[in-house]
Amino acid sequence: MIIPASIFRVVGFIDKKTNEIKEDPQDGGLMLVYSDSGKPIVLKLTGTKKDLSTEDIKRYIEAKIQSVIKQKEIDAVAAELEYVEAFEIELEWQVDKLKEEKKDRKEILAFKKEFKQKRAKEIVYDRRKIKNGTLLKLAVSFGDKLEKYDFNGSQIPVLTSRCIIYDNEGEPTPTGMYYFSQTANQLPITIKPIFNKDNEALDLFSIELSKLATFGHFEYLIKHIERTLLVSIEKNNKAYLNGISYDYEKVKNKDELMEILKKINTLAKDKETLDPTEYIETLEQLLEEIRKDQKLILSVHLRLSLMLKPVYFNTIETSPFKTFDNTFVNLNFSKIDPPEKEKLKEKLRNKQDKMKKGLIPFELNAVYNTPGLKISEDADSWGFMQDNVQSSSFVLSSKDATVIIKELQKW
Repeated sequence: MIIPASIFRVVGFIDKKTNEIKEDPQDGGLMLVYSDSGKPIVLKLTGTKKDLSTEDIKRYIEAKIQSVIKQKEIDAVAAELEYVEAFEIELEWQVDKLKEEKKDRKEILAFKKEFKQKRAKEIVYDRRKIKNGTLLKLAVSFGDKLEKYDFNGSQIPVLTSRCIIYDNEGEPTPTGMYYFSQTANQLPITIKPIFNKDNEALDLFSIELSKLATFGHFEYLIKHIERTLLVSIEKNNKAYLNGISYDYEKVKNKDELMEILKKINTLAKDKETLDPTEYIETLEQLLEEIRKDQKLILSVHLRLSLMLKPVYFNTIETSPFKTFDNTFVNLNFSKIDPPEKEKLKEKLRNKQDKMKKGLIPFELNAVYNTPGLKISEDADSWGFMQDNVQSSSFVLSSKDATVIIKELQKW
């Protein structure tokens, strides 16, 4: 079974001898990641080379890093460094040494520019490395009987990704592995259609924080919601209080958390209030509860201040449904006759038409580009997040992709 693309959050590379997590690729090409269901997976990296070595994987990843480093970001980071006190102290110390050597003003100015650029390149390079927190988009495959890897006593499913692609001349190619290396300013999100209590489609898609999110993402979004609320009251004299959905079965025995969630949703129903104090205080209580047990991010679904209409998927260039039918059928049923392939594609087109209109449940994973260069505690962003969904990152959830392939197998 081949899933054309899935998004994973990296933990690190597995050292098979010690079962420790390392920053660099290890023998065997195994990587510990989290899937879009929030569960751990071991990815086995393979490629086009017959005997793929650890050095081949390192060389491919290094080429990938260099391909996504842009001078524009280096310049932006260099400009930011002017406001970093520790860096300015270090720079002035270096400049004082040059003055002692009787360097002239022109030489000192050239040195300062070069020094900032060098440090900025180091920072950008570090952002681009595949490390803990990086979001990867890969095609993966697995057999009918799922292989398991014993990781410190836990039996973790193994998926294979043939993503280390070299050309015929033995050079790394830009294809295969795609990763959202700008994770410093990106929120992993999930988009799904909304239904009422009678299971009727409401012609809307919600955007929630994905199960791939870290606590840092959760904290950022809580603070963003609070800032947006305060600015909206100040500028527009309007308060927008969001409710929060959650998995009842998974949190029903957590009394404090349930009380907080119920209170937030009760406060959110008051559309007239212009005093957000109690609502913000309750959001802060929620943040502290999640801080104590960060796995609860999988059960508490923060929602971005944004809804999408189904027509959105018909207006973007990189619709997630554009090559949906061809990709699934061609990858998983390459050996069947063309007429049979076409029958499968037609069945799949009928299903994807319903998905585009939000008429049946499904989930899309994507990333949202936040304002600024990074997600941090001292961020000052606010707003209703209308236009920054990165459409090129759309990927059907691995659960839905598996369901579709099994349906095709039955057909």
